Amino acid sequence: AGAWSRDGVVVKVLVEPAVVDDGLPPMPAGSVKVLYGDRGSAKWVPPAAFDAELKHADFLVGDTVSVLCRSMGLWVTDGRVTEVLSVGGTVDGGLAMPMGSVKVNYANEGMSKWIPPEAFSEELRAQRHWMGEEVEDQKEVLVVSGVTGSSHAVNGGYVFAGMHKDRPKYKNRSGAIIYFDDCWKMNDRDELLDWDFEVEDAKASIGLRPPSGEWAAHYSKAQPPALVRLCREAGGIAESEWLA
Repeated sequence: AGAWSRDGVVVKVLVEPAVVDDGLPPMPAGSVKVLYGDRGSAKWVPPAAFDAELKHADFLVGDTVSVLCRSMGLWVTDGRVTEVLSVGGTVDGGLAMPMGSVKVNYANEGMSKWIPPEAFSEELRAQRHWMGEEVEDQKEVLVVSGVTGSSHAVNGGYVFAGMHKDRPKYKNRSGAIIYFDDCWKMNDRDELLDWDFEVEDAKASIGLRPPSGEWAAHYSKAQPPALVRLCREAGGIAESEWLA
């Protein structure tokens, strides 16, 4: 009690208000369910309590992480924290780094980079290991259809797969993703620096839920739009950098 747990995993995000426990008032949209304490405990946290009860992951030497490799344009999942600065200083190649910066080795230990704390949310993700059966409602929340050609992998059902830019991210069985970055985007692989379809309507950017309907092709105007349908359930599973 009174201590932060480092193994918290966000496993569900409400896209609309819902009753999550009998006898309690509905939780507001944006509330998250977190498993923690070696998956022995769970709690719901509303957005108003995020600052007090959740924080982005801190990192220790030996932590396994996913790291954004901008040269490859993708997230590399075999990262390992090898150094953490207890005080600011000059690191490899004369680079000045503030206190709390971490050095990460990745790509089979063939690459490394220093990441300052202010870039953690953009370039670093804690890896929290868990089994899907620990979450009671793995349900598809989005279905995409109508895409042919090289981007056909975006077709199919999507489940919740984490958070990005304070919005839910979704993934299908082929590895395609739907995510928010200035607008809602869809890519046929799990890369956040590229995308195949998008919705630029400003109204669609207000809420937590990606919009249903036609999503326009990003590159080729000859490509027919992707058709997005929302399912009734909005549950799912994810890894997350939040800690409970």
